[in-house]
Amino acid sequence: MNIKPTYVTFEQAKLLKEKGLKGIEIDYGLNQMLNNCKTPEQWQVIEWLRTEKSIWIGVNRKFNRFYSVIYTNSMQHFDYIVCDTPQEAYSAAFDYILKQKDL
Repeated sequence: MNIKPTYVTFEQAKLLKEKGLKGIEIDYGLNQMLNNCKTPEQWQVIEWLRTEKSIWIGVNRKFNRFYSVIYTNSMQHFDYIVCDTPQEAYSAAFDYILKQKDL
């Protein structure tokens, strides 16, 4: 089995850096189209959210589709964005969480 790493998107990496995740390097170069970014893998973001922000993300499967479940100390949010893969469900959860002002 060949397991390939799954990295967060460039936009997610920018938000993660703003929220305090260390180790992200963003170099825009001469213009925005030629950017260079060292982005974390999804598992690293999941662990950072769990250990640093007390946010737990799970992905559930129903009828060959995937959706994410987000738990915090104060709430439970079900993200019903239908996804084709677990990786897309994690990405949808990241998008939701990173747009929250209180993170």
